[in-house]
Amino acid sequence: MVKLQAICLFFLVLNVGFTVCDNNASQSVPQYLALVADTKIASAQVQDFIVQQMANLKQKYPEAAALIDQDMKSLSTANPTLPWQNPADFHTTVFYLGYDPKNMESEYYKQFVPGKTYTLQSSTFVYVPGAIMCTPVFPAPSINIANKCPHITLKIDKFQAFQSNAVLESLFTNNGPLQTQYQNGFFMQQEQTLTQKIQNVKIGNDIVDIYIIKTNYNTDKHIDLKATSQYCDDAKPKETSSTSSKQLDFFLSIMIAALSYLLF
Repeated sequence: MVKLQAICLFFLVLNVGFTVCDNNASQSVPQYLALVADTKIASAQVQDFIVQQMANLKQKYPEAAALIDQDMKSLSTANPTLPWQNPADFHTTVFYLGYDPKNMESEYYKQFVPGKTYTLQSSTFVYVPGAIMCTPVFPAPSINIANKCPHITLKIDKFQAFQSNAVLESLFTNNGPLQTQYQNGFFMQQEQTLTQKIQNVKIGNDIVDIYIIKTNYNTDKHIDLKATSQYCDDAKPKETSSTSSKQLDFFLSIMIAALSYLLF
């Protein structure tokens, strides 16, 4: 009779344990949704794109040659030396959830389908000396994106990757100097060209100059990447994985104890 009760207890604990594990899995919330390119392919393409666009800027703005040369020393290879660094990967953020389950109710999350392939193209280069490099993109096929200015961060120095948003929004939104062109699809047109320097732009606590150059997509180096829609995590909170691990260890201990009683 006692062993029968122990058997029932064993299977009850087993069922509860798997239920808890299933609930933890189903409640897992990604940090953000993104279209992620292959790092190896993207690194080589980004490097060629940056080298040509920096040379174009140097020719257009010879007074900035020393500044550009200084940054290019760090960018002489696909693996830059400090202070310039590659981002964690080359992606376009679709929606930032921040691990908050409430954000799973957003239409951005509901319409997102992982595993789909998109094309990310651009011939526009945005450069903040000593801070960040990025490029606006227009994914195809079309996808609903939360960011006002979808983009890929190419390199980071003083700024963090997320500050690409503020840089591009200062140009293309909020009555920025290129808002009309952006809204009219100028930057989607492959043959259009533009080179401009915007001075004294406030980004966070910094006042910076922003260089932007758009070259002919058909004749110059450009970005043309295949990207896959993915659930992404840069640094998942340790408490989440630790808590799940402790719960699993607890249930396994009870299961082992019950099984030992049955056998011995």
